[in-house]
Amino acid sequence: MNILVLYTSLTDYWVACMRYDYKINGNKYLVFRQTPNPNAPFQLNSEEGIEINNQSDFELAALQVKIKEFNPDMIYISGWVNKKYLAIAKSYKSKGIPTITGLDNQWKGNLRQRIGALLAPWKVKKYFSHIWVAGMLQYEFARQLKFKPQHILNNLYCADLDKFNNPTIAYNKRFVFIGRLVHHKGVDLLMEAFKKLKAQHNSDWELHVIGNGDYIDELKQIEGVVHYPFIQPQDLPAELHKGGVFVLPSRYEAWGVVVQEAAAAAMPMICSASVGAARHLLQNGYNGYTINDNSVSDLCKAMHKISTLPKDTLTQMAKNSGSISTNINHAMWSAQLNEVK
Repeated sequence: MNILVLYTSLTDYWVACMRYDYKINGNKYLVFRQTPNPNAPFQLNSEEGIEINNQSDFELAALQVKIKEFNPDMIYISGWVNKKYLAIAKSYKSKGIPTITGLDNQWKGNLRQRIGALLAPWKVKKYFSHIWVAGMLQYEFARQLKFKPQHILNNLYCADLDKFNNPTIAYNKRFVFIGRLVHHKGVDLLMEAFKKLKAQHNSDWELHVIGNGDYIDELKQIEGVVHYPFIQPQDLPAELHKGGVFVLPSRYEAWGVVVQEAAAAAMPMICSASVGAARHLLQNGYNGYTINDNSVSDLCKAMHKISTLPKDTLTQMAKNSGSISTNINHAMWSAQLNEVK
């Protein structure tokens, strides 16, 4: 089967999913993506069974010619904003080719989403026969968009478990944040909570921050903070295998594949309630703690609590993370895709 993928910000973990499907089922992929974000410059290249192109290199007519030559049996589009992609989806849907859109936004039930749901027949279903959702909150959104259960795929995102799996547990007194250093990721909350932890409890733990963005200068002024710029995907597992506690205090995180990557690397976790992936991969008290959104106090309390656990308890939490990380895997991802009719 030939599968066309029209993506925005293509990631290493999505390539790993396609690689698995090509290896197991022989499906070939033609991929178009937007030029990588400077703050997340993923180095992704074509490989056997997967051809990767920058869509900015193609006008619509040239894009259509290349796709026609590929002769896709199925199309996946990561959203419904790009007008070039929508034109292609509409054309192939009219021919009976399955056209799938991805959805990672959580259903909040606000006015904007309810209006969007009312307009779905013209804005979404006009172009797509199926929708692929990340988790339970996205499933509810898909139902509000009037997709039938049999046309909803699950487990849109999957970490490269083989790469991140950590058979040994490393104990290291550090909190680890991975992501863009922007407001909605809660980086400011994390800095304040860590300073409070140091001041009130004289903690000997460090805070390791991996990523680029707005808060670099502020981070460098905080005692106990170690900052790394963007780390390429192939180098990230080795860093996570050093151990510690993963922290993601986002004000809003539609999903967050990094949560599964940290879990696979056998790291206990602290996540805010707004992190979509945490609903599936973090059990409170089992492999970490869930905190209220936008709360420095809650975050500091959780950091203090987990950092003062006995080593044996923290090690068991790490093992539990490794176990729960397999709840979503490449075999499930591939099976979803190959069942589409």
